[in-house]
Formats: sequence, C-alpha cells, structure tokens
Amino acid sequence: MNSSSKIDTRRLKGSGFTLVETLIGLSLTLIVFLGIFGAYQLGIKVMGQSKARVGAIALADKQMETIRNLAYADVGTYSCKPEYPNCDFSQPDTIVQGYPFGKVKDSYQSVLNNVSYTISTKIDYAVDEFDGIAEPTDDCPNDYKKVKVAVSWGGKFSGEADFDTIIAPKSEQAECEETGGVLKVTVFDAIGQLVLFPSITITNVHTGLIKTAQPDNGVAYITLPPDTSAYKIEVTKSGYSSERTYAVGEVYNGQTIKTPTKPNVTLIEGKLIETSFSIDKVSLLSVSSYAEGAISSFVDSFFDASEIAESSHIVVAGGAVTLAKSDATHYYSSGYIISQTIEPPFLVGWNNLNYTDNTPTNTQIRYQALYFNGTSWVLVPDSDLPGNSSGLKTPPISLSRLDKTQYPKLRMLATLLSLSDHKKTPTLYDWTATWFGSAPTVVTSVVFNLQGQKTVGKTSSGQSIYKYSQNKQTSGGVADISGLEWDVYSFSVDKSATGLDLTRTDPAQPISLASDSSQEVALFLKVENSLLVFVKDDSSGQPIFSANARLFNVSLNYDQSLLTDENGQAFFLPLSSASYTLVVGASGYQNSTSTVSVSGSTTKTVNLLSQ
Repeated sequence: MNSSSKIDTRRLKGSGFTLVETLIGLSLTLIVFLGIFGAYQLGIKVMGQSKARVGAIALADKQMETIRNLAYADVGTYSCKPEYPNCDFSQPDTIVQGYPFGKVKDSYQSVLNNVSYTISTKIDYAVDEFDGIAEPTDDCPNDYKKVKVAVSWGGKFSGEADFDTIIAPKSEQAECEETGGVLKVTVFDAIGQLVLFPSITITNVHTGLIKTAQPDNGVAYITLPPDTSAYKIEVTKSGYSSERTYAVGEVYNGQTIKTPTKPNVTLIEGKLIETSFSIDKVSLLSVSSYAEGAISSFVDSFFDASEIAESSHIVVAGGAVTLAKSDATHYYSSGYIISQTIEPPFLVGWNNLNYTDNTPTNTQIRYQALYFNGTSWVLVPDSDLPGNSSGLKTPPISLSRLDKTQYPKLRMLATLLSLSDHKKTPTLYDWTATWFGSAPTVVTSVVFNLQGQKTVGKTSSGQSIYKYSQNKQTSGGVADISGLEWDVYSFSVDKSATGLDLTRTDPAQPISLASDSSQEVALFLKVENSLLVFVKDDSSGQPIFSANARLFNVSLNYDQSLLTDENGQAFFLPLSSASYTLVVGASGYQNSTSTVSVSGSTTKTVNLLSQ
C-alpha cells in the first residue's frame, strides 16, 4: 500500500517546458522561418528579373535586326514633337529629325509577357582618327555608325539592359553621302588634366536636335549638321562644377547677354571645330558673421617728439614734421622719422594707416610699415602689404591683410624727400594706426552677396555678367555654402538694406577657393547703432546664463528676443537711433523692465533680483 501511494517526481519534472525554454524555441523557429521567407523573396525577385531580362533581350534583338536590315542611309533616328506624341516617320510635320536622320524612332513603349518596356535607341556617326578627322586629311569623316539600344522596365523588379553594335557603310559613296561638321570637345579640370567620363550634352537651339556623349578619356568627336551659332554645349559630372556655352540675347540671372564669354558653336561642312571646357570637383565655403570689436588707435600729431623712436634730418615742432635745413636757403634732400613701437595689448586684427600731409611740387613723402623680425626692424614684405617696398599711397591704407600672430607689433616709417633744387619741404601733420582691440560678437543673421570672378558674358553696356552672384544669409551666425566651383570670390553687404557695413574679412578678400576644398571665412561688420546688454545677479554680481532679453519699439516695428551667453551678454544689432523698451527675465529671478536710449555703441547692465 505504501508503494502504490508514492509519486514519481522525476516524471512530473519532465512533463513540460519552462517559459524561458518556450521563448528560446519560438525565437529559433522565427529565425528559421525568416530565413526561409527571405530566401523565398529573393527567389521571386531573381525569377522576376530574369523573366523581365529575357523579354528585354528579345526586344533588343528585334530592334537590332530591324536596324541591320535597313539601308545604310536609313540608319538614323527621329523623335516626336511634343504636340504629336504618336508621330510616324511617314508624317514629316510631326517629327524632329535626328542626326543621322533615319527610320528608327528614338523611343517607344512595348508590352511583352505582361511587362511594360521602354526601348530607346541612340545612333551616332563615329569619327575614326586612324584615317583623319576632317578636311583636308579626311573628306568623309563619318566613318561608320554606332548604335546603342537600351531596354528598360519598371515595376517591383525594375532594371535596364544595354546593347551596342556598329553599322558600317558598304562603300565609300555611302560613307560620304552625309559629311557634316566635326566637333571636338575636350574637358579639363582646374590644373589642366583631362576629366574622365564627363557628361557632354549638345543641343541645336534652332532644330532641337540633342546629342550626348560621355568619353572615357575626356575627349569627344561628334559629327553634326552644319549650322551657325546653333550648338549649345553643356558639360557636367556628378560632384563637379559645370560649364556651358551661351547665345547672344540669352538671359542669365535677369541680365541679357550681349557678348557671351563662350558663345554657342558654329559648325562648317567638312571642318573640325575644337572647343574645350573646364570643370572640377566642387567646394564649400563656411561663412561666419561677427560684429567688429572696438577700434583702438595710435595717434601722433607731432606737438613734440615723444612718439618718435628714431629720426634724421627732421624738425618736429608746432604740430608738424618737416625736413631740416642744410644751410640758410636749402633743405636736406631726404630725412625720415620712425614711430614708437605700436603693440596693442588685445589685438584682434589690424585696421588702417592714415595720415595728413602737404607735398608741394618737387617734394614727396614715402610711407612704409616695419615689423620686428627677431633681430631688427625691417619692411613688411609686399606679399603681405602690397606696395610697401616702394611706399604706401592714398590713405586710408588697409592693414587688414597683416596676420596678427606674425605681426603683433608695428612701427611706421615716413621718408621726406625734397627733389630738384631742395628749396621746398613736404610737411607731415599727423599719422594714425588703428586696430580692432576687443573680441568680436556673433551676428546671428546677416544677408550678404557672394560673387565669383568668372563671367558668362557682358551686357550691351559692357557690364560683366558673373557666373556666380547670389545673396546668402547666415543663420545662428553661420552659413555653409556648398557646390561652389573653384574661383576667386568677394563678399559685400548692402548697408542701406541691412544697416551693417562690411569692414573686413578673415582671410582678407578676395578669397581664392580651390577645387575639392573647404574654406572658412569670417565677415566682420560695423553697425552705426547697437546695444550690448549685460545681465547679472544683483547680489553676487555673477553673469546670468540663458536669461531672456526682449528689446522692442512699437513705432519702429522692432521686436527681438535673445538669450544671454555664458558671459551674461546679449547683443542687439543693427538698431535705429531711438528709445527702446528692454524686458529681461530668468528662471528664479524677478523680471526687469527699463527704457534704453540707443545711439552709437550703447551698453546696458541689468541686475536681476532673486524671487
């Protein structure tokens, strides 16, 4: 009895699966079925594509046989005019003739085995360089015809099949029936190397005839019917700039071209016409916009010699510098002064050199800039300050090209010259050197014009029409301009529209942009009226980050809000000279409202009280 009441616990433990075991089993089953399903889908795709490709091959073979059975003179194409989509070769008014012109429709639709196909045929004359290209070496340059048939299909398993063949004339008479003109198109890059596989599109603007080529070596020979100023040529390549020809009277960016830089091409019967194009990989300009820092200056009005480091044969007196006299009636033929060292403590960038002088007939003053090369003071080279070796002319003289790290300090040199009889002296009344002496502030939104030096032609008044001239705008103080071709670019800002004056760029413009490159450019702007707001904690004096500053003037329709930076600053510009309402708030602080009168560079400090 005791033995019959015992329970076999081992059997109970093996009678089912745990939850983990069940999940693992389901996962493995799912992986297996997903693999099977994927293989099934791939099989369907392969079968569908194979079925479609078999149909494409059959249609291509049919098209090729049709072309081979034509007379050589009939091996050519035609297309339908847009208003006659169902045109026919037998109706000349409904078609556009190809070149060579013949009985083959350049594109048509066909359905086979429930698959819709597009059959496209391209036929071109081939120019073989072996027997010459054009007169006088080859009177019949159209050596044979190249045929390309492309059959494409859509749907879920779309694709395309391409087939090529050559149709040769049976006699020299057949070869010479149509001569045409031969166009040689060569495509170079920025350094003169051939561009491989460029896309060349040639359009006859009179007849609508279009020819394309993609030469593997960058050189294409194309035979076309003779015509005057008829062929528009455009050269492109993915990731590259583009170049093309233009017609007289064509409108480009709102301007009418009177004299194209590269006009449409004229072809002459039996002649070779050569033309070349330059394209290269495009580049990027990353443009930042800043409000110019405060301008500081060195000024000497020569009431004494305290700001002069060195001089010779010079008299400094009464606010003027003149040559000293060599005797009672004559001045020294030359003399010079060198300023004290100008070494700004917080140099952001050099600005200008200015002076006031008087140079009577037969006198002259030569102005130059010096820098310390580690051992002595020498002339700044012309490569950094053009004209410095021979003397700087016409103030104000821009010093903005001078790099602040290479030229942290300068001296000015003035050489006074008395020519001829030495009875007259030039006079220097004052000179000034200016620089930007505080860090610039980001201007969040600036509209500027970017213009290259390359042109597409001139207007009837002789004004250049630039290939690239577009207005751009910074957002958050930055504008990334992509797709630019290699060129020399200049920036400008419309002061009347923006209230901003472009003072300089870094690097100094014009900006030379190489192909396949990226270049950073900073625009520095000056405003007539601006407001710099400092927001601080009233008790600690510490700046408040991310405070909201709202400045508005209802009558001027001005209302802008900015968040303060890590220094507690918000910079409003450009502004009109007027009174504004300033509202400042921050989390954990009481709001502050005040009236600010803005005129010139205005600053306002706002101390917020804790709640």
